[in-house]
Amino acid sequence: MGNGKSVSVNVNSQTDLVQRIYAIASQLSETYTSKYLDPRFCNTLALVYNDKLMNYRKQELMGISSTLGLVVDDPGHKQQICDSIIKHYTDRLNLIAVVQKSTSFCSNRIYGLTTGPVCTGNPEIFDQAECVKSNGKWEPYVVPPDESIVENQQWYKYLYHMQDIYITSLSRMYDILVQLKDFDEDITDEKLSVITEEVEQLITNMTSTCSQMYKLTLTTPTYTHEELRLQQEDINTSRNEAAARGAALRAAHGLQPVESK
Repeated sequence: MGNGKSVSVNVNSQTDLVQRIYAIASQLSETYTSKYLDPRFCNTLALVYNDKLMNYRKQELMGISSTLGLVVDDPGHKQQICDSIIKHYTDRLNLIAVVQKSTSFCSNRIYGLTTGPVCTGNPEIFDQAECVKSNGKWEPYVVPPDESIVENQQWYKYLYHMQDIYITSLSRMYDILVQLKDFDEDITDEKLSVITEEVEQLITNMTSTCSQMYKLTLTTPTYTHEELRLQQEDINTSRNEAAARGAALRAAHGLQPVESK
């Protein structure tokens, strides 16, 4: 189960991935906001016509690369291009925000099952104030069931499945953010649309699976060694009482006791 990893190793992996996602998201957001979404951005642009300057277009002077061209005075066209660029990078920012927001859905539920906190009584609430308001009990720490007990294996099967889908989804979303960073010029509007659709599908699948597995863990009974011992004692007592009643009934009818095998 869990691809051979323990619960704690998986928790550490997801925590590391979330931190890396937030780090690169912060970097990209700062770049987009300061470079492309600054109100002064359009003032730094100029339309150039360079089709007939192919042999001289790229120049480098004192270590600074420049593009040579003829300035085209077309304010309307320039504004249209500016608006397209602003929309493109606004869409990127929105995508990044969606990725960041999505990371808490599964992690809240995994932490609620493995380390805490959890709202006992209302386990779908993950805010302390809301928990108290709903008459739930906010537990900062939890202790998961004993994994060595066979009767608890089904519970862990659901948990590991939740962790696996979460880590896989986080890894892919991190790779997408790296792609936005390292291949900035290759991400056209069409490519960004494809990436956005993939992220939406990833998040839908991830949250759906985590929600389902979380509900299953909440409804799957778990046991301690002491609970199993007491349960077995109750079973033995019930069997002995049933046997005694059967023996008394046979005796009352003059029948011989049933020989125990």
